Amino acid sequence: MNKTFLNVAIQAPVKTLFDYKINPASEVKPKIGQRILVPFGKKTRLGFIHSMSKNSSVESSKLKPFIEILDKEPIIDKKTRAIIDWCSKYYHYPIGNIYAGAVPKYLRESKYPKEIESSLFSSLKEKRKTLTKTQKTALAQCKKHLKMNDVVLLNGITGSGKTEIYMRLIESELSKGNQALFLVPEIGLTPQISFVLTDRFGDMVKIIHSGTSAKKRAEIWLGAKEGKVQLVVGTRSAIFTPFTSLGIVIVDEEHDQSYKQQTGLMYSARDLAVVKSKEHGSSLVLGSATPSFESLHNVNNKKYVSVEMKKRVFSTPSPKTKVI
Repeated sequence: MNKTFLNVAIQAPVKTLFDYKINPASEVKPKIGQRILVPFGKKTRLGFIHSMSKNSSVESSKLKPFIEILDKEPIIDKKTRAIIDWCSKYYHYPIGNIYAGAVPKYLRESKYPKEIESSLFSSLKEKRKTLTKTQKTALAQCKKHLKMNDVVLLNGITGSGKTEIYMRLIESELSKGNQALFLVPEIGLTPQISFVLTDRFGDMVKIIHSGTSAKKRAEIWLGAKEGKVQLVVGTRSAIFTPFTSLGIVIVDEEHDQSYKQQTGLMYSARDLAVVKSKEHGSSLVLGSATPSFESLHNVNNKKYVSVEMKKRVFSTPSPKTKVI
């Protein structure tokens, strides 16, 4: 009979996974993506079953069985696990520590919400704004390129109406039953955009950032994974939110340095958005009035497609500039 070993990711400053034996007394069948309690030194630690294998580099006699599996079904899906794996390899960072940053604290404390609210799209709560000629052209170009699976850089001057383009694209995906992720660079910008989105889509808009309570964050995170939450707005950490049918990712102000984590796992949420959209097969729009050099370079190399909006919605003239 072939033995199966569990390869468990534990928060520790090492890049390896830790192998454990199957516990024959367990009533729950081990599955990749479940939370699991394991002996770790003299302590009991929570980990995540990252993979399973038939062999181990450690002698079987030295391996310990796990203590308990906390979930009947995995809470980490295949696509989220692939992104975590990519982060570990690309950023050369311990995989257990990436799980610790990706999974809400509430879930890492062996807890689970009793109820997950369903927040699905039904209808618009306000009438769409009338598009200008520039907006109509930009929207048509975005849809054309997104159908071709291109990454779109929406390069529009301040006041050109990029947010309305975002909302039209989001509406298109929500009406198909798909989900949407809207990233903003800073927590201070979330109220502004959430008010605009809530006016259009209603209370289905869910927010994830450092100010969201641990339990609420876990509820939204799991709700998105189960398809009960369709529209998530968040700062850079929201990029790790799992989705069952992600249709589009919007990265607003994509040039902003706040998308880069400066401590621990120093990742770029904008770059991870590219990885996430490829993993999910979803559309990706990067928006800015002052695009980053990286994105402009990708446009020049034909990795991205630029859609420009050079006219303001209102006739307010652009401020005069003078080089001194």
